[in-house]
Amino acid sequence: MGKIKENIIIAELIAKEISNNLTKAELVRLNKWRSNSKNLNLYNEILAQKDFELRNNIQNSTNLDYEWKRFYQYTDRNNNIKFKRRIITSKFMKYAAVIIPILFVSIFFVVKNNFAPKEQKIAISSIAPGENRAVLVLSNGKSIKLSSKNKFDIKESNGVNLSNSSRELTYVKSKKLSSKETIYNTININKGGEYQLILSDGTKVWMNSMSSLKYPINFDQDKRVVELKGEAYFEVSKDTTKPFIVKTNYYDVKVLGTSFNISSYSDNDVAYTTLVTGKVEISGIKSKGNIKLKNNKLILVPGEQAVYSEGKQPELSKRKVDVSKYTAWKDGRFIFEDERLEDIMKQVERWYDVNVFYMNDDLKDIEFRGNINRYKDFNTLLKKIEMLNVVEFKIKGNTVTVIKK
Repeated sequence: MGKIKENIIIAELIAKEISNNLTKAELVRLNKWRSNSKNLNLYNEILAQKDFELRNNIQNSTNLDYEWKRFYQYTDRNNNIKFKRRIITSKFMKYAAVIIPILFVSIFFVVKNNFAPKEQKIAISSIAPGENRAVLVLSNGKSIKLSSKNKFDIKESNGVNLSNSSRELTYVKSKKLSSKETIYNTININKGGEYQLILSDGTKVWMNSMSSLKYPINFDQDKRVVELKGEAYFEVSKDTTKPFIVKTNYYDVKVLGTSFNISSYSDNDVAYTTLVTGKVEISGIKSKGNIKLKNNKLILVPGEQAVYSEGKQPELSKRKVDVSKYTAWKDGRFIFEDERLEDIMKQVERWYDVNVFYMNDDLKDIEFRGNINRYKDFNTLLKKIEMLNVVEFKIKGNTVTVIKK
């Protein structure tokens, strides 16, 4: 119990530091705690997460009450320890109320090891995180494997130059094209891969695992159209004369110059478009059976997300979100906010190139929250989930089986 109380105090000191309420004596105590390298790493991990957690509804007392209640329910359920619930009366406590739930995936994983050490049942595995790799298909059908090590410069049939270096494929439009014919390339990202490319108009694209983008190597005179399957983040080069259109399995996204994320995987019945900057229009809904939707067009402003769900009655709607949760993957993070285990493990399958099976279907609905470096070893992620004492994982080859504890 002493360790848990100590961690609560540290959480409050960090909250005070964030809100500029830390006294000299408290700073000394916090610095002493940070002098330990493990604690310093944990501190940096918390700071990396705080912007995501604190950005939404920090002044909403209802949400803060909920966060405190969930925290104490968690300690009681997992450690059989009860604390007197504290009344939130100051600004720093409002920060602490949101920081402490973050500790479910940081401090409290450490606490559980201290209080209830258990033999780790995850087998040592050679499963590595994803890396920069893709396959480029040229207009003549030739396939080229892309990686950080495979550097090259080639010229397409119409004179457009493309080069691959480090982790990025770049297209450079030549001043004189040998042909006005629209020529397409396709970049395919398999399981365990990611890649970046710069299109000939300067648009930057980050491609996630199990995704594909078909695009003209040189855009025509009146529009810029690409076709996406899977997930990608776009920073569109502004051109008021040529709208940029992304066609997906479910709908089209039209922009002029903006940054946004699209997740439109064929194995999901929900597609998301999340707007970071600018403005986009969602239209051209491709519902099954040509069912008419109540809304068949949406305009998004920054901080909004379009959600299209398939089903007996397809629906297109929008909502306010913290965009960092949906764009974190391109910055090397997994951010889960009360997400179902099945939805989390779908991301894990794509990124680590594994297959996941469940011994019981009800395990799929367990919710989990966390902020994890997605370049970490595969076992690191699974161990953090196991520490919730709800499920455990068995690994054989690249097959992961989820078992109820």
